[in-house]
Amino acid sequence: MAAVLTALGLVWANPIVDDYYLDTPQSLSLPPEAASVALAGALAGAGPGVAAAFYNPAALAGLPRTEAAASWGPWGTELWPGMSHAWAGFGFPAGKRLCVGIDASFTPRGEVEMIDEHGEYVGSLLMLDATLGSRAALALGEHWGVGAGLKLFLANSAGFPYQHGQLSWPMPPGEATATSILADAGVLWTPSRRGGLGLSLCNAGPDIHYAAPDIRANWTAVPPWTVRLGGRLRMVEFGATSVDLLAQVDGSVAPHRDWVMPEHESHSFMYRTARAIALDGLFWNFLSLRLGYMDGPTNDRYGVTAGIGLRLWDVLRIDLASDALTYTYMPRRTGIDWRLSIASSNLAGLWRRR
Repeated sequence: MAAVLTALGLVWANPIVDDYYLDTPQSLSLPPEAASVALAGALAGAGPGVAAAFYNPAALAGLPRTEAAASWGPWGTELWPGMSHAWAGFGFPAGKRLCVGIDASFTPRGEVEMIDEHGEYVGSLLMLDATLGSRAALALGEHWGVGAGLKLFLANSAGFPYQHGQLSWPMPPGEATATSILADAGVLWTPSRRGGLGLSLCNAGPDIHYAAPDIRANWTAVPPWTVRLGGRLRMVEFGATSVDLLAQVDGSVAPHRDWVMPEHESHSFMYRTARAIALDGLFWNFLSLRLGYMDGPTNDRYGVTAGIGLRLWDVLRIDLASDALTYTYMPRRTGIDWRLSIASSNLAGLWRRR
C-alpha cells in the first residue's frame, strides 16, 4: 500500500501524458451523476453509494438501505460536441454484510454523415455506446469492505479516421459494432465516519474490436484500465452540518492500439493521469453545496466544478451540477456541461409520504 501511495503521489505531482487518445469508449469514463460531476469524480474513497461504486465497487459495502438514482445531461468533447449521457443505478443490502447493485449508462455521441468513395452523401450513422454493470460488495468487519463487478460494453461504432469532419470511406449504418466484458475490483477502508481511503482497478478486460467487414478493416480500442486512489476527510461536523474534503488520483493505461488495413498498421502506447480535489458540504441535513477541481490533461477537461443539491425528508435527493470549464486541443474552447440527478435512499419511506 505504501508503494502505491508513493507512486500515485508522484503522478499527482507530475502528470504523465504520452499519447493523446481520442477514442476511449465514452461510457467507461464519464461521471455517472450530478454529485460525481460536482465533486470532479473524487469518489473512490467516499462510499457508500451506487454512484461511488462506479469508481470503486467496494463503495457498496455498508449500504444502509435500498438506493436508486438516475441522471441525464449534455457532455460535449472535441469530436462529439453534441454528445449526451444518461445513467441509472440501483443497490440494496442482500444480507447482513453483502450488498449488490446494478447500473446502466447510455451515451449517444451524435450523428455522423456517411460519404462514398466519390464524396457523395449516402446517409448518416448515430454513434453511441452503452454499458450494463453488476456489482457486489462485502463488509469485512466494521472498517473494511471489498467489492467486484462485471460490465457489458456495447457500441455501434467509434474511432474511425476522419477527413475534413467526415468519414473517409463508405460504411453502411450499423456495420461497425462492438461488445466486450470488463471487470472492476476495489477495497475501501473507513476507520471512522470522519474519513476513508479507497483503492480500485476498473475497466480491466480484453480489447474492444469494432469490426467493419465490408471494408476489411478493424479498429481496436483498448479499454482504459484505470487505477484509482481516493480519500475522504470530514473537516467540519456540527449537528446536521458537515463539510468533507475529497481527493483522488487516477492512472490509466492502454497498452496498445492499432488501425489495421491491408496497406497500413500502427501501434502505440497511451498513459493518462487525472487528479481531483473537492469539498462536499451538507447544511442542516437539507442543502448540499459542492465545489471541485479536476485536472485531466488527456481527458479533454480541466478546471472548477460546482453543484447544488436538496434533500427532502431524508429520502429524496435532487442534484444539479456543472462541469464549469472544458477544453479541446483543436481549437480550445470553454463551455458548460451540466448534469441533473434524482435519487432516493429509502424508497419505502418515500412511498409512505405520498
